[in-house]
Amino acid sequence: MDESEITYGVREVIAQVLSLSVDEVSPTAHFYDELAGDSLQKLEAIAFIEAKFNVQLTNEEAAGETVGDLVRSVVGHAS
Repeated sequence: MDESEITYGVREVIAQVLSLSVDEVSPTAHFYDELAGDSLQKLEAIAFIEAKFNVQLTNEEAAGETVGDLVRSVVGHAS
């Protein structure tokens, strides 16, 4: 799976958790400030991302503030 597929997949999961369209979830979007997510939604998104990509993110990786931060963490595990 390449980085563009991972990016779309992460955006898709976050959009689903936050009841947004994928187009509203840009890689530079801040989970809390721009997407108005809360901590429980972030945990839910992380769990779905880990299951979707078969990765285990560390606490530091899961604490990423932007969609792109999460994408980079998943890509790091995929390589």
